[in-house]
Amino acid sequence: MTEESGSSDAVEILRRKYVDGDVRRAAEVERERTNAEVAQLIYDHRVAAGLTQWQLAKLVGTTQSVISQLEDADYEAPPAR
Repeated sequence: MTEESGSSDAVEILRRKYVDGDVRRAAEVERERTNAEVAQLIYDHRVAAGLTQWQLAKLVGTTQSVISQLEDADYEAPPAR
């Protein structure tokens, strides 16, 4: 633990240094956290149901590619035209 920061937790140190006090950056962090959580939930529930991406896509009326993108927390849809 460093005396200056009061913590040796890298995530906490980075949050204090780069996020605290910056409303826009805090909103970005929260949005990314939500994206990761939703992606993980989709994956977890699909696997628990014993479905492949293709099978889930067929059930919900979309393509395997869309399911793959939903399960990828880093995927960013192109801007709407």
